[in-house]
Amino acid sequence: MQRNDRGFSVLDIVCASAIIAALTLLLMPALASYQATATMRQAGVRAVADFREARELAVTEHVPILVYIHTVSTEGWQVVQSPCARADACRGPEGQVLYQYAVPAPDHVTGYCYVTTFGFDGQAYPVGCPAGSGQNPTGNVATILCIDNDAGAQAEQVQIQVTLATGQVQEVSGQGACT
Repeated sequence: MQRNDRGFSVLDIVCASAIIAALTLLLMPALASYQATATMRQAGVRAVADFREARELAVTEHVPILVYIHTVSTEGWQVVQSPCARADACRGPEGQVLYQYAVPAPDHVTGYCYVTTFGFDGQAYPVGCPAGSGQNPTGNVATILCIDNDAGAQAEQVQIQVTLATGQVQEVSGQGACT
């Protein structure tokens, strides 16, 4: 029997194991960062889908639909079918809760407008945008929500913006934590 026919030597197995261990140690931080960014982006996609669904429901059912930010037990939003004609007429989540979503940790939500109504006319009416924050409705677009991955200097964010006249919702990605 020749030496090559007997399989791998102990030295071959130890070297291969050491290389695999070294690569694993190098890739672990990148994997954790990727997972944080992926959950943030998934939450952004979910927010856009939920807000678009709320707008479509308002138009098709001819009822006001309110989206409340930070109203669930953890950070997230709640979509409510409301008897209020506009968000500024309601002081709390009155009406039937249609669905809610909590953003998975370590991501967190910053609500620039604590409630947004999608009227049956298809328009959006954000309320509670803090003065001086730079997030007040400017022109025809308001940033209503920001989700970031809380990664310090490496933070990434997804902003959810709504066009007031049409109620169209879009997602804008960027760098830095939500302020």
